[in-house]
Amino acid sequence: MEKFSGTCPWRMKIKEDNGRITILRAVTCVKNAEIPAEINGKPVVEIAEHALAAGEFEESGSCVEILFGKADGEWNNKGIETLALPRGIKHIGRYAFLNCASLETLKVSDDIETIGAEAFMNCRSFLRLVIDRKRGEQGIALAEIVSRFSKEIEVEIIEEGKTTAKLIFPEYYELRLENEPTHFFSYTIEGAGYPYHHMFSHRKMSFQDYDALWERYISSDYEEQSAIRLAWNRIRYPYELLPSAKNLYTDFISSRFEKVGAEIIKENDKEGLGILLACAEPSREKLSLLLEKAVDRGGRTEIRALILEETHRRFSGGRNRSFEL
Repeated sequence: MEKFSGTCPWRMKIKEDNGRITILRAVTCVKNAEIPAEINGKPVVEIAEHALAAGEFEESGSCVEILFGKADGEWNNKGIETLALPRGIKHIGRYAFLNCASLETLKVSDDIETIGAEAFMNCRSFLRLVIDRKRGEQGIALAEIVSRFSKEIEVEIIEEGKTTAKLIFPEYYELRLENEPTHFFSYTIEGAGYPYHHMFSHRKMSFQDYDALWERYISSDYEEQSAIRLAWNRIRYPYELLPSAKNLYTDFISSRFEKVGAEIIKENDKEGLGILLACAEPSREKLSLLLEKAVDRGGRTEIRALILEETHRRFSGGRNRSFEL
């Protein structure tokens, strides 16, 4: 078995064709895994069927080992929680991540051209998709991955190293019930998230179409925390956000100012707090309660200073409660 250094330990079976590498089988023993962009100077362009499925590694054919740090866990992919794929990968085969039940976050390039059927079968923990794309160019990764899940997915879009958008695709449920006397099955969909997961046209997403789903979403049986995150993400990262949609999101967020503010304080997001204060126009009482939350958190000096500054700007004529920074 050939051995190479890398940024993550792997045991792999590979195939080389015209100077390009296909990963036929690969297992790791770490939680945070990264597929190498090159092996022996040749670009990795494809992940074959079942290549990263959870299970044991069988050594046969052309095998390599990628060495990095101490590798002393189980070699079977069952423990992978975060997986990053390099930009050069164009194709992902059927059942590629089968039974990777711990996989929570997948980081991919939007240069992917094909993703095989059931690539994410039994990836029950999947929560977050991070897409790296060229500025202004949309590939198929978002549509191809999000449409394969019914659970809530958070998507972060990165362009040139900077987050340009964060999106929530809310959960829904597909129920199949059998009528025993007739042996007929009824099929129903529950949850407000179905339109979000299936809103893509020609495997692309329109932000205007995404925002247009909002009023229908909050008029149905939505989950409040998901709705808060969805609305706040669009305000916090207003990529292609039209004023009419912004107003709807702002109204929703303003009515839940305390919950949004508490989450911002938890994340110590000073820039986000500035955006919230500018759009929500909170009362003095709400600002005072928010300041108390910041004090209770400890630290958060810049956050507290921003709240005090906003309180002074808006209500300088009245009595202020005093807090130490």
